[in-house]
Amino acid sequence: MCQQILLSHSSRDKVYGDILVSLLLEAGLNRQQILYSSDPNCGIPIGCDIFQYLRAAIEKGAFMIYLLSEHYYSSTACMNEMGAAWLHQNQSFSVAVPHFDYSNKRFQSSAANPRSLVIPMEDKVRMRQFIEQIVAHFQVEKNTITIEVALQHYFEKLDNLQNTPPTDEEKDKSTNPPATAPQEDSSPELFYVTQGRRLWAKEKDYPAAIQQFLYAIYINENCASAYNKIVEIATEKKDYSRAWRFSDEAVRRFPNRADVYGCRGYLECSEKQFHEAIEDCTKAISLGTNRWYYNTRGLAYWSLRQYYEALVDFWTAHQIDSHYEPSLRHLKNLCRRVGIDQLFQTALKEKQENHLDLCHIYLSCILLTDPEHEKAKSELDALQ
Repeated sequence: MCQQILLSHSSRDKVYGDILVSLLLEAGLNRQQILYSSDPNCGIPIGCDIFQYLRAAIEKGAFMIYLLSEHYYSSTACMNEMGAAWLHQNQSFSVAVPHFDYSNKRFQSSAANPRSLVIPMEDKVRMRQFIEQIVAHFQVEKNTITIEVALQHYFEKLDNLQNTPPTDEEKDKSTNPPATAPQEDSSPELFYVTQGRRLWAKEKDYPAAIQQFLYAIYINENCASAYNKIVEIATEKKDYSRAWRFSDEAVRRFPNRADVYGCRGYLECSEKQFHEAIEDCTKAISLGTNRWYYNTRGLAYWSLRQYYEALVDFWTAHQIDSHYEPSLRHLKNLCRRVGIDQLFQTALKEKQENHLDLCHIYLSCILLTDPEHEKAKSELDALQ
Protein backbone atom coordinates (compact mmCIF):
# COMPACT_ATOMS: atom_id res chain seq x y z
CA MET A 1 0.00 0.00 0.00
CA CYS A 2 1.24 3.51 -0.83
CA GLN A 3 2.17 5.52 2.22
CA GLN A 4 1.61 8.99 0.77
CA ILE A 5 -0.48 10.94 -1.69
CA LEU A 6 1.40 13.43 -3.86
CA LEU A 7 -0.92 16.17 -5.06
CA SER A 8 0.80 17.30 -8.25
CA HIS A 9 -0.40 20.81 -9.02
CA SER A 10 0.52 24.29 -10.19
CA SER A 11 0.89 26.87 -7.42
CA ARG A 12 -1.44 29.09 -9.45
CA ASP A 13 -4.21 26.54 -8.71
CA LYS A 14 -3.60 26.68 -4.95
CA VAL A 15 -7.21 27.65 -4.20
CA TYR A 16 -8.40 24.40 -5.77
CA GLY A 17 -5.60 22.38 -4.18
CA ASP A 18 -6.53 23.71 -0.74
CA ILE A 19 -10.14 22.57 -1.21
CA LEU A 20 -9.04 19.12 -2.37
CA VAL A 21 -6.65 18.68 0.56
CA SER A 22 -9.40 19.75 2.99
CA LEU A 23 -11.61 17.01 1.54
CA LEU A 24 -8.88 14.38 2.04
CA LEU A 25 -8.27 15.49 5.63
CA GLU A 26 -11.96 15.58 6.54
CA ALA A 27 -12.40 12.12 5.05
CA GLY A 28 -9.89 10.74 7.55
CA LEU A 29 -6.40 11.01 6.08
CA ASN A 30 -3.72 12.84 8.07
CA ARG A 31 -1.25 15.47 6.95
CA GLN A 32 1.68 13.03 7.08
CA GLN A 33 -0.02 11.05 4.32
CA ILE A 34 -0.30 14.03 1.97
CA LEU A 35 2.51 15.72 0.05
CA TYR A 36 1.18 19.14 -0.95
CA SER A 37 3.90 21.69 -1.58
CA SER A 38 1.57 24.71 -1.39
CA ASP A 39 1.05 24.15 2.33
CA PRO A 40 4.17 24.10 4.55
CA ASN A 41 2.22 22.00 7.07
CA CYS A 42 1.88 19.06 4.69
CA GLY A 43 4.65 19.77 2.27
CA ILE A 44 8.39 19.19 2.20
CA PRO A 45 10.21 19.08 5.56
CA ILE A 46 12.49 22.04 6.18
CA GLY A 47 16.09 21.21 5.32
CA CYS A 48 15.28 18.53 2.73
CA ASP A 49 16.18 18.81 -0.93
CA ILE A 50 12.77 19.31 -2.53
CA PHE A 51 13.69 17.67 -5.82
CA GLN A 52 15.26 14.63 -4.15
CA TYR A 53 12.38 14.36 -1.69
CA LEU A 54 9.67 14.34 -4.34
CA ARG A 55 11.64 12.03 -6.59
CA ALA A 56 12.11 9.60 -3.71
CA ALA A 57 8.38 9.76 -2.92
CA ILE A 58 7.51 8.95 -6.54
CA GLU A 59 10.07 6.12 -6.65
CA LYS A 60 8.55 4.68 -3.46
CA GLY A 61 5.18 4.54 -5.17
CA ALA A 62 3.41 7.69 -4.02
CA PHE A 63 -0.23 7.72 -5.04
CA MET A 64 -0.48 10.55 -7.55
CA ILE A 65 -3.36 12.99 -7.80
CA TYR A 66 -2.92 15.26 -10.81
CA LEU A 67 -4.81 18.55 -10.51
CA LEU A 68 -5.21 19.32 -14.19
CA SER A 69 -5.53 22.86 -15.52
CA GLU A 70 -4.08 25.19 -18.14
CA HIS A 71 -1.54 26.25 -15.52
CA TYR A 72 -0.57 22.63 -14.86
CA TYR A 73 0.39 21.99 -18.45
CA SER A 74 2.39 25.23 -18.55
CA SER A 75 4.52 24.21 -15.55
CA THR A 76 7.83 22.44 -16.15
CA ALA A 77 7.83 21.10 -12.58
CA CYS A 78 4.36 19.59 -13.02
CA MET A 79 5.33 17.95 -16.30
CA ASN A 80 8.44 16.50 -14.64
CA GLU A 81 6.34 15.03 -11.81
CA MET A 82 3.85 13.51 -14.24
CA GLY A 83 6.62 12.07 -16.40
CA ALA A 84 8.48 10.56 -13.44
CA ALA A 85 5.31 8.98 -12.05
CA TRP A 86 4.44 7.60 -15.48
CA LEU A 87 7.88 5.97 -15.74
CA HIS A 88 7.41 4.33 -12.33
CA GLN A 89 3.80 3.38 -13.14
CA ASN A 90 2.42 4.97 -9.98
CA GLN A 91 -1.27 4.60 -9.28
CA SER A 92 -3.07 7.85 -9.93
CA PHE A 93 -6.25 9.88 -10.25
CA SER A 94 -6.63 12.90 -12.50
CA VAL A 95 -8.88 15.66 -11.19
CA ALA A 96 -9.68 18.63 -13.41
CA VAL A 97 -10.34 22.17 -12.19
CA PRO A 98 -13.70 23.67 -13.21
CA HIS A 99 -13.96 24.69 -16.88
CA PHE A 100 -10.86 22.70 -17.85
CA ASP A 101 -10.39 22.56 -21.63
CA TYR A 102 -10.24 18.85 -22.50
CA SER A 103 -9.22 19.70 -26.07
CA ASN A 104 -5.92 21.08 -24.74
CA LYS A 105 -3.18 19.63 -26.98
CA ARG A 106 -0.78 19.20 -24.09
CA PHE A 107 -3.43 17.26 -22.21
CA GLN A 108 -4.09 15.04 -25.21
CA SER A 109 -0.40 14.19 -25.60
CA SER A 110 0.69 14.06 -21.94
CA ALA A 111 1.89 11.07 -19.96
CA ALA A 112 -1.47 10.89 -18.17
CA ASN A 113 -3.68 8.83 -20.45
CA PRO A 114 -6.37 11.22 -21.77
CA ARG A 115 -8.64 8.26 -22.47
CA SER A 116 -8.72 7.34 -18.79
CA LEU A 117 -11.37 8.92 -16.63
CA VAL A 118 -10.62 12.47 -15.56
CA ILE A 119 -12.76 13.56 -12.65
CA PRO A 120 -14.19 17.08 -12.87
CA MET A 121 -14.00 18.76 -9.46
CA GLU A 122 -17.65 19.80 -9.72
CA ASP A 123 -18.98 16.29 -10.57
CA LYS A 124 -20.74 15.12 -7.39
CA VAL A 125 -21.08 11.47 -8.36
CA ARG A 126 -17.53 10.94 -9.50
CA MET A 127 -16.00 12.97 -6.67
CA ARG A 128 -17.86 10.69 -4.23
CA GLN A 129 -16.42 7.64 -5.99
CA PHE A 130 -12.98 9.27 -5.92
CA ILE A 131 -12.93 9.93 -2.17
CA GLU A 132 -14.38 6.50 -1.36
CA GLN A 133 -11.63 4.80 -3.37
CA ILE A 134 -8.95 6.92 -1.70
CA VAL A 135 -10.33 6.06 1.75
CA ALA A 136 -10.39 2.36 0.85
CA HIS A 137 -6.90 2.42 -0.62
CA PHE A 138 -5.39 4.02 2.48
CA GLN A 139 -7.43 1.78 4.77
CA VAL A 140 -9.06 4.67 6.55
CA GLU A 141 -11.86 3.42 8.77
CA LYS A 142 -14.91 3.98 6.60
CA ASN A 143 -17.54 6.24 8.08
CA THR A 144 -20.41 7.11 5.73
CA ILE A 145 -21.43 10.14 7.75
CA THR A 146 -17.84 11.50 7.83
CA ILE A 147 -17.53 11.16 4.05
CA GLU A 148 -20.94 12.74 3.53
CA VAL A 149 -20.06 15.76 5.69
CA ALA A 150 -16.63 16.08 4.05
CA LEU A 151 -18.20 16.10 0.57
CA GLN A 152 -20.82 18.63 1.66
CA HIS A 153 -18.11 21.00 2.94
CA TYR A 154 -16.07 20.40 -0.22
CA PHE A 155 -18.88 21.34 -2.61
CA GLU A 156 -19.84 24.36 -0.48
CA LYS A 157 -16.27 25.67 -0.72
CA LEU A 158 -16.15 24.95 -4.45
CA ASP A 159 -19.49 26.70 -5.05
CA ASN A 160 -18.38 29.72 -3.02
CA LEU A 161 -15.17 29.92 -5.02
CA GLN A 162 -16.95 29.69 -8.38
CA ASN A 163 -19.63 32.19 -7.35
CA THR A 164 -17.15 34.81 -6.16
CA PRO A 165 -17.29 37.74 -8.64
CA PRO A 166 -13.99 38.40 -10.40
CA THR A 167 -12.01 41.41 -9.26
CA ASP A 168 -11.30 44.27 -11.66
CA GLU A 169 -7.73 42.98 -11.94
CA GLU A 170 -8.98 39.49 -12.90
CA LYS A 171 -11.32 41.01 -15.48
CA ASP A 172 -8.41 42.93 -16.99
CA LYS A 173 -6.29 39.78 -17.09
CA SER A 174 -9.00 37.95 -19.00
CA THR A 175 -8.90 40.45 -21.86
CA ASN A 176 -5.48 42.09 -21.75
CA PRO A 177 -1.97 40.65 -21.61
CA PRO A 178 -0.12 41.52 -18.39
CA ALA A 179 1.93 44.72 -18.60
CA THR A 180 4.42 43.40 -16.05
CA ALA A 181 5.71 40.07 -14.83
CA PRO A 182 3.26 37.63 -13.15
CA GLN A 183 2.73 38.37 -9.49
CA GLU A 184 3.85 35.97 -6.80
CA ASP A 185 1.34 34.45 -4.45
CA SER A 186 1.66 35.63 -0.86
CA SER A 187 2.23 31.98 0.15
CA PRO A 188 3.54 29.35 0.35
CA GLU A 189 6.60 30.16 -1.76
CA LEU A 190 7.25 33.34 0.20
CA PHE A 191 7.40 31.21 3.35
CA TYR A 192 10.51 29.56 1.90
CA VAL A 193 11.91 32.89 0.68
CA THR A 194 11.59 34.23 4.22
CA GLN A 195 13.28 31.12 5.61
CA GLY A 196 16.14 31.52 3.15
CA ARG A 197 16.63 35.18 4.03
CA ARG A 198 16.73 34.31 7.72
CA LEU A 199 19.25 31.50 7.22
CA TRP A 200 21.52 33.83 5.27
CA ALA A 201 21.12 36.97 7.37
CA LYS A 202 21.46 35.33 10.79
CA GLU A 203 23.52 32.20 10.17
CA LYS A 204 25.28 32.80 6.83
CA ASP A 205 24.31 29.22 5.97
CA TYR A 206 24.74 29.44 2.20
CA PRO A 207 23.70 25.89 1.16
CA ALA A 208 20.62 25.89 3.40
CA ALA A 209 19.55 29.36 2.26
CA ILE A 210 19.94 28.44 -1.42
CA GLN A 211 17.85 25.31 -0.82
CA GLN A 212 14.99 27.37 0.61
CA PHE A 213 14.99 29.66 -2.44
CA LEU A 214 14.98 26.59 -4.70
CA TYR A 215 11.92 25.29 -2.82
CA ALA A 216 10.17 28.58 -3.55
CA ILE A 217 11.00 28.37 -7.27
CA TYR A 218 9.85 24.75 -7.40
CA ILE A 219 6.49 25.75 -5.92
CA ASN A 220 6.13 28.84 -8.09
CA GLU A 221 8.32 29.27 -11.15
CA ASN A 222 7.40 32.98 -11.16
CA CYS A 223 8.77 33.70 -7.68
CA ALA A 224 11.09 36.51 -8.79
CA SER A 225 12.28 37.30 -5.27
CA ALA A 226 13.74 33.78 -4.96
CA TYR A 227 15.73 34.20 -8.19
CA ASN A 228 16.99 37.58 -7.00
CA LYS A 229 18.08 36.32 -3.59
CA ILE A 230 20.00 33.45 -5.19
CA VAL A 231 21.78 35.94 -7.47
CA GLU A 232 22.51 38.26 -4.55
CA ILE A 233 23.95 35.75 -2.09
CA ALA A 234 25.70 33.67 -4.77
CA THR A 235 27.45 36.87 -5.84
CA GLU A 236 28.45 37.57 -2.23
CA LYS A 237 29.88 34.04 -2.00
CA LYS A 238 31.64 34.49 -5.38
CA ASP A 239 29.64 31.54 -6.71
CA TYR A 240 29.44 33.36 -10.02
CA SER A 241 28.39 30.48 -12.26
CA ARG A 242 25.25 29.95 -10.20
CA ALA A 243 24.62 33.69 -9.96
CA TRP A 244 24.79 34.08 -13.75
CA ARG A 245 22.47 31.11 -14.39
CA PHE A 246 19.74 32.48 -12.17
CA SER A 247 20.28 36.09 -13.24
CA ASP A 248 19.92 35.23 -16.92
CA GLU A 249 16.81 33.17 -16.21
CA ALA A 250 15.29 35.96 -14.12
CA VAL A 251 15.81 38.55 -16.87
CA ARG A 252 14.30 36.13 -19.40
CA ARG A 253 11.24 35.48 -17.25
CA PHE A 254 10.70 39.00 -15.88
CA PRO A 255 11.83 41.53 -18.51
CA ASN A 256 9.73 44.31 -16.98
CA ARG A 257 10.90 44.00 -13.37
CA ALA A 258 13.40 46.53 -12.04
CA ASP A 259 14.85 44.22 -9.39
CA VAL A 260 16.16 41.60 -11.83
CA TYR A 261 18.21 44.26 -13.65
CA GLY A 262 19.37 45.68 -10.33
CA CYS A 263 20.57 42.22 -9.26
CA ARG A 264 22.34 41.65 -12.55
CA GLY A 265 23.98 45.07 -12.21
CA TYR A 266 25.25 44.05 -8.77
CA LEU A 267 26.64 40.81 -10.22
CA GLU A 268 28.29 42.65 -13.12
CA CYS A 269 29.84 45.18 -10.77
CA SER A 270 31.27 42.32 -8.67
CA GLU A 271 32.70 40.77 -11.86
CA LYS A 272 34.25 44.15 -12.82
CA GLN A 273 31.93 44.54 -15.80
CA PHE A 274 31.34 48.17 -14.90
CA HIS A 275 29.89 49.47 -18.16
CA GLU A 276 27.36 46.63 -18.23
CA ALA A 277 26.54 47.27 -14.57
CA ILE A 278 25.82 50.93 -15.32
CA GLU A 279 23.56 49.94 -18.21
CA ASP A 280 21.58 47.43 -16.15
CA CYS A 281 21.25 49.71 -13.12
CA THR A 282 20.05 52.52 -15.39
CA LYS A 283 17.46 50.11 -16.81
CA ALA A 284 16.41 49.19 -13.27
CA ILE A 285 16.08 52.86 -12.29
CA SER A 286 13.90 53.49 -15.34
CA LEU A 287 11.53 50.76 -14.12
CA GLY A 288 11.51 51.64 -10.42
CA THR A 289 13.51 53.86 -8.08
CA ASN A 290 15.52 52.07 -5.41
CA ARG A 291 18.47 53.14 -3.24
CA TRP A 292 20.36 49.93 -4.10
CA TYR A 293 20.31 50.57 -7.86
CA TYR A 294 21.82 54.04 -7.39
CA ASN A 295 24.39 52.77 -4.90
CA THR A 296 25.49 49.95 -7.23
CA ARG A 297 25.69 52.27 -10.22
CA GLY A 298 27.66 54.73 -8.11
CA LEU A 299 30.22 52.03 -7.32
CA ALA A 300 30.52 51.21 -11.04
CA TYR A 301 31.07 54.89 -11.88
CA TRP A 302 33.66 55.18 -9.11
CA SER A 303 35.52 52.14 -10.46
CA LEU A 304 35.63 53.86 -13.87
CA ARG A 305 36.91 57.05 -12.16
CA GLN A 306 33.77 58.93 -13.09
CA TYR A 307 33.77 60.43 -9.63
CA TYR A 308 31.17 63.15 -10.03
CA GLU A 309 28.61 60.79 -11.58
CA ALA A 310 29.26 58.45 -8.66
CA LEU A 311 28.74 61.23 -6.13
CA VAL A 312 25.38 62.11 -7.66
CA ASP A 313 24.27 58.48 -7.39
CA PHE A 314 25.41 58.10 -3.78
CA TRP A 315 23.67 61.36 -2.94
CA THR A 316 20.47 60.19 -4.62
CA ALA A 317 20.57 56.87 -2.73
CA HIS A 318 21.03 58.83 0.50
CA GLN A 319 18.07 61.05 -0.39
CA ILE A 320 15.88 57.98 -0.97
CA ASP A 321 16.86 56.53 2.41
CA SER A 322 18.93 58.62 4.78
CA HIS A 323 19.43 55.56 7.02
CA TYR A 324 21.04 53.51 4.25
CA GLU A 325 24.59 53.33 5.58
CA PRO A 326 26.48 52.08 2.48
CA SER A 327 25.59 55.06 0.29
CA LEU A 328 26.54 57.57 2.99
CA ARG A 329 29.82 55.78 3.66
CA HIS A 330 30.69 55.67 -0.05
CA LEU A 331 29.75 59.33 -0.44
CA LYS A 332 32.07 60.45 2.37
CA ASN A 333 34.95 58.26 1.18
CA LEU A 334 34.62 59.55 -2.36
CA CYS A 335 34.50 63.15 -1.21
CA ARG A 336 37.81 62.60 0.57
CA ARG A 337 39.17 60.82 -2.50
CA VAL A 338 38.26 63.75 -4.77
CA GLY A 339 39.31 66.27 -2.13
CA ILE A 340 36.99 68.65 -0.31
CA ASP A 341 38.65 71.76 -1.77
CA GLN A 342 38.49 70.38 -5.30
CA LEU A 343 34.84 69.45 -4.86
CA PHE A 344 34.04 72.93 -3.53
CA GLN A 345 35.66 74.53 -6.58
CA THR A 346 33.67 72.21 -8.84
CA ALA A 347 30.46 73.24 -7.04
CA LEU A 348 31.26 76.92 -7.65
CA LYS A 349 31.92 76.18 -11.32
CA GLU A 350 28.56 74.44 -11.67
CA LYS A 351 26.93 77.46 -10.06
CA GLN A 352 28.57 79.81 -12.55
CA GLU A 353 27.29 77.63 -15.41
CA ASN A 354 23.81 77.73 -13.85
CA HIS A 355 23.82 74.01 -13.05
CA LEU A 356 22.25 74.73 -9.68
CA ASP A 357 21.10 71.18 -8.99
CA LEU A 358 24.63 69.83 -9.33
CA CYS A 359 25.99 72.70 -7.26
CA HIS A 360 23.48 71.88 -4.52
CA ILE A 361 24.42 68.20 -4.57
CA TYR A 362 28.17 68.82 -4.36
CA LEU A 363 27.81 71.35 -1.54
CA SER A 364 25.54 68.95 0.36
CA CYS A 365 28.06 66.15 -0.08
CA ILE A 366 30.78 68.40 1.35
CA LEU A 367 28.68 69.17 4.42
CA LEU A 368 27.82 65.50 4.97
CA THR A 369 31.56 64.80 4.98
CA ASP A 370 32.69 67.96 6.79
CA PRO A 371 29.76 69.58 8.67
CA GLU A 372 32.00 72.51 9.73
CA HIS A 373 32.86 73.65 6.20
CA GLU A 374 31.78 77.29 6.50
CA LYS A 375 32.17 78.22 2.83
CA ALA A 376 29.98 75.31 1.74
CA LYS A 377 27.37 76.29 4.36
CA SER A 378 27.35 79.88 3.10
CA GLU A 379 27.04 78.88 -0.57
CA LEU A 380 24.27 76.38 0.19
CA ASP A 381 22.34 78.98 2.19
CA ALA A 382 22.64 81.36 -0.75
CA LEU A 383 21.22 78.75 -3.12
CA GLN A 384 18.23 78.20 -0.89
